[in-house]
Amino acid sequence: MNYPGKYWGWVLVDPEYQGRGIGARVYDCLMSELCKLGAETVWVNARDDYPQHLRFVRRRGFHELWRNITQRLCVREVGLSGIEDMTDQARERGTSIVTLSKEIQENADYLRDLSELQNLIEADVPRAGYFTPATYEEFVDGFSRGTHLPDGYFLAKHGEKYVGLSYLQTTEGDPRILEIGLTGIRPEYRRQGIARLLKLHTIKYASERGVDAIETGSNSSNDPILTLNESVGFHKTYAWVTFEKSLHN
Repeated sequence: MNYPGKYWGWVLVDPEYQGRGIGARVYDCLMSELCKLGAETVWVNARDDYPQHLRFVRRRGFHELWRNITQRLCVREVGLSGIEDMTDQARERGTSIVTLSKEIQENADYLRDLSELQNLIEADVPRAGYFTPATYEEFVDGFSRGTHLPDGYFLAKHGEKYVGLSYLQTTEGDPRILEIGLTGIRPEYRRQGIARLLKLHTIKYASERGVDAIETGSNSSNDPILTLNESVGFHKTYAWVTFEKSLHN
């Protein structure tokens, strides 16, 4: 997202030192610098399970835009007995499920194909402002720095065309928890059960490797993906609340 004049802001204070006015002083310095830059708007995030953080933001004139719901799935509680049949049925309709590891070996243009698919998917992801498609070079740079797992990165292919993806990536601090980075389908291939099948493959991958849990985040306005997640066993844990403040008031 390229949105001149609009900025994301973060105020981070070690929990041991919170409640001493440090965050307020950092915030004041941050806002002063934003005004010098000619900023129009600032967005911030706060978790809804930390009410003191929500109060901090609201007292400073921010209003809520939306919530990004974090959901967690306990891997051992999910039954996967029907995944082979679902995969076979999809294959009969011309759609196969493959891993990124396989595509790296067999498709010399996999990065360019992934770049095209991700831009199509990201265009429909709810966000503040408008979507700016990533250039191929930007995509490759971000992809190279990602923490995705090639064997846990699943792609749906119709013929040779990538039509959907869902991938797992590592999380900071706990190797027993993985995170779904993105799940999405080309618009013309939606409502065919492909997203559900991709999700189940990520869960199967995690189960086979003894992972305890998978987490994922989705915008509160994205009912289809939230409903899909709940249907395969995800439960809400907390939400990141996005707030906005105009600096011209």
